[in-house]
Order: sequence, then structure tokens, then C-alpha cells
Amino acid sequence: MKELTLRITFGLLYVLVILLSFYYGLYSFTICVYILITLCILEYSKLIKHSLLKLLLSFNIIFLLTSASFYLKHPIYIPVYRFIMILGVFIHSILGIKVIDPSLNKIDISGISKYYMITSGINLFMIACNPFLFKYDYRIVISIFVLIWCNDSFAFVFGKTMGKTKLLPKISPKKTIEGALGGLVACLIACFFLSKYNADFPLVFWMFLAILVSILGTLGDLVQSSFKRKANVKDSGNILPGHGGMFDRLDSVLFISPYVLLMLSIINYVS
Repeated sequence: MKELTLRITFGLLYVLVILLSFYYGLYSFTICVYILITLCILEYSKLIKHSLLKLLLSFNIIFLLTSASFYLKHPIYIPVYRFIMILGVFIHSILGIKVIDPSLNKIDISGISKYYMITSGINLFMIACNPFLFKYDYRIVISIFVLIWCNDSFAFVFGKTMGKTKLLPKISPKKTIEGALGGLVACLIACFFLSKYNADFPLVFWMFLAILVSILGTLGDLVQSSFKRKANVKDSGNILPGHGGMFDRLDSVLFISPYVLLMLSIINYVS
């Protein structure tokens, strides 16, 4: 009971900080994203046994250039190779996973996953800070978080109550196909209310986003699980009692953000 209370308390605190920082404007949003991704990189570097200094330096340079270009209203172009990059991470981390001896003190991980980790936070920033209109709008980012929370919560409930068919037991033994479908249904229901919350996009956009978030959110969680399994740890950290590390909380967001940014870029180009 004490553990459940702790989990709920810190879970609500985490959600409150996220929502308030995004709501209060561009500066608080920028600071929040920077802190969250920095914490993820700290935990990520421990998981893959990679130089923290190199990861932080790369992230700070890219984040500084990206945020400055928005503040100075200088065009930012979104290359398609980021989409290809995420596919590479998926193939390497899930389809190409190998059982590694826990006694080894180094994990063989491709450089593509490091680049993915560094740039995903930038993608999240750019989703809210429209690189074409130079207009800050936190509603889509908040909607992504809401859809992920719906997907995770209902996937857990459906998995616990009706889950029988394992999704990928070698990577995440507790995830089931029934749970994943339950999360997808919850996202589709939530997208109806989100379309009322942000009427700038039609319902079909929100339905597509809900499906995208549900599927890729689950894949992002599996990618992070593969990292932890290779590192032989249960959680990426312990910054959030009852929840693990920040990377545990943001794995789905980081995996989804490049795809959402690409989708918004296509919509902007077509319109």
C-alpha cells in the first residue's frame, strides 16, 4: 500500500510539473525539455556504458542551435534521414537483439542509437515550436503525453486482466498483445476529446496520431527494455520513486517525437 501511494504521489507530481511548465510559455517549456532530456541522457549513458561528456556536449550544441534558430526566427529544415534513423534503432534494438553475458562491462550498441537519443529531445522541442510559422503551441506536445499516458495505463489494465498472448517475451515478459490492443482503443477514445481541445486539426488527424502514438509508444518502450535487459538492470534510474528513472518515463515520447515531427512537416508542406 505504501509503495502504491508513493507511486501515485510522484506520478501526479511528475504530470503536474510537465503540464505547468508547458502551459506557462516558451521559456518554461524550453527549460523543462532541456532538464528532462539531460536527465534521460545521464541514465542512458550508464545503460550503454558510453562517455557522458560526449553525449551531453553533442546534445547541448544541437539544442542550443535549434532553440536559438527559433528564438531568432531563422528557418529550420527537417531532413528525412531522421525517419530512417529511427527505423535503424528499431531494427538494431529489437530485431537484432542478442543475449549478452551480464558479466561484460561494456554493451555493444550502434552509434545510431546515440544519435537518436541526442536528437529526440530536439524533435520534441520543434513539435511545439513550429519551425515554419515560428509560433509556440504546446497543445500537440501535451496531447502526445496524454495519449501515451492513456496507452500505458490501459495497456497495463488490459494486460493484467485479460493478457494471455505475450508480445515480445524475450525483451519484455509482461507485455501482452491484449494489453497493447487495450491501449490502442483507449488512445482512439481519447483522440475524440483531443480533437475538441485542439480544433486546428480534423478528427482524422487525431485518429492517425492516436494510432501512431499507441504503436510507436509500445515500440519505444520495448527499445528501452532492450537497453535495460542488455545492461541487466530493472530501471534506468531511481529519480522518481515507484516509477524508476526519467528515461523510463520518457522512452515512448522520445521514440515517437521524430515521427510526429515528420508528420507535421508533411502536413505543413501539403497545406
